[in-house]
Amino acid sequence: MNTASKQRPVEKENWIRVENTHEPIIDRQLWDKVQKLLTKKHRDIDLETNKNIFAGFIKCGDCGRAMMKNFWRRADGSKSYSFYCGTYKRSGKDYCTPHTLPFQVLNDIVLGDLKQIIRNVENLQELVKSQSFTATKIRKSTDIELTKLKAELERVKKLKKSIYEDYKDELISKEEFLSYREDYQQKETLYSKQIETLEEKKKESVTEDVFETPWLRRLLELKDIEELDRDIIVEMIDQITVYENRKLKISYNFGNELEHLFSSVYCEDLEKKAI
Repeated sequence: MNTASKQRPVEKENWIRVENTHEPIIDRQLWDKVQKLLTKKHRDIDLETNKNIFAGFIKCGDCGRAMMKNFWRRADGSKSYSFYCGTYKRSGKDYCTPHTLPFQVLNDIVLGDLKQIIRNVENLQELVKSQSFTATKIRKSTDIELTKLKAELERVKKLKKSIYEDYKDELISKEEFLSYREDYQQKETLYSKQIETLEEKKKESVTEDVFETPWLRRLLELKDIEELDRDIIVEMIDQITVYENRKLKISYNFGNELEHLFSSVYCEDLEKKAI
């Protein structure tokens, strides 16, 4: 019996994957975002039907369990939603404390923090523009100086060559030749070192266009944000950890990238001010 053309299901853990062998249909960043969304117990913003934008992203800072949403009715009949530690909700106060956090408080904190980050990015953009302008002026003046030095170096090399011709033609004595040659060699060495120094200076003054960074571009696109939705949470938030007394730790997907960028740019600015 020919079984070559028959297909049999294979468990996912037994799949053999060879990556990057074809042109991707979607880019890697979008793929990672979709995979993250699938791994979270995600739900959309609809608190009336037990769905919320923070589902799968918020956990208790003490026991590590996911926070659960609950509601109660106010005196006017409207519903108020809060998050509670999942361990406390299921097992009681002997296992963990409530870590109570109203939905609106969490929403306002995350939105406010994200808006502050965006303002910082806008400030960073202005700082980088200023530094880029300064770097442009430095490069221009360096180029002018390099042109002059290279011209002088070529002139000295020609002079050194010409004195040898003069010596051969007995236009100058040997002592004069040796003296002139030493002078020109010293100048040649000096100009070469100065050119090397300026070339290094020119490299250091080149400011990378940091706003080609996808995260920075995306944050600037959100500068007018006034409310959160599930897509923004999935895109921006890695995890929200809730401690007692409404203390939060918000970990962003762009955290490490921006921390390095802010520290490097602002440190450079402080160094310039200290000079």
